[in-house]
Amino acid sequence: MLTCKQITELVTDYAEGHLRFQDRLRFQLHIALCPHCRVYVRQLETTARALGKLPEPQISPQLMEDLLRRFDGWEVSRRAAEQAPTVPKVTSLALASQRKPRAGALASVLAVLAALALIVTLASHRSRSPTDWAVASVLATAAVALAAVASRLSIGGVVAGVSAALIAALLAGGDGPLALSTGMHCFGIEFASAVVVAGAAWLAIRRGEASSSQVRYALPVAAVAGALAGDAALHITCSAHAVLQHLLVFHVGGVLVAVAGSALLTLRAWPRRTHS
Repeated sequence: MLTCKQITELVTDYAEGHLRFQDRLRFQLHIALCPHCRVYVRQLETTARALGKLPEPQISPQLMEDLLRRFDGWEVSRRAAEQAPTVPKVTSLALASQRKPRAGALASVLAVLAALALIVTLASHRSRSPTDWAVASVLATAAVALAAVASRLSIGGVVAGVSAALIAALLAGGDGPLALSTGMHCFGIEFASAVVVAGAAWLAIRRGEASSSQVRYALPVAAVAGALAGDAALHITCSAHAVLQHLLVFHVGGVLVAVAGSALLTLRAWPRRTHS
């Protein structure tokens, strides 16, 4: 048996005689048992009969010509609009939202390269060991890679940066004393490098519209990339770069401090919005 909703959908076909014999019987059975639908169908039939008795509207030739002329003008405008090259609004918004994060990533990469060059150039001591330069190159490559994707990942980039610093320390470190003065010097270099790279990313992003989530993604990874760049340079300029305790406490520790500092800054400046 048909439902009331189906009756409203089939009433036009019923009135015009387009229903199949079986559907017409089901339609009539429903309205025979349902008083509301029966009234609804009778009202439509009465309305149709009343409209059928009305005379046909008389349209003057002048009015018809004016209507046809306006329709032709509208059709020409519609076809011209369809043929004109346009950029979808969604695409424009997507390009605008991607421009600033990309600018932040580019600024981070340039800042990483500048920090590496500056630290190595100003250092009074540089290792000649191929192994030290190989470790430094791997860390520098990791720093550049993190800076390039700073606007797209946060936790994964932080974990990758800390892991790279830790692996480099375990591979390159050996026995030796833990010198506090040397360690604080290395720690300061890594911290300054992290601040420079994160600051470059922030300055690039803040020049235009960027969501708080984009900033939260970019800054922590940029800071870790900067600290990792400092760690890479220290692997060939630090006088204690072969001491495992020094590497774990001050080199890896500098990366961890960059993580903690950037995370605290982004949480305080751009807190996550909660929806109730």
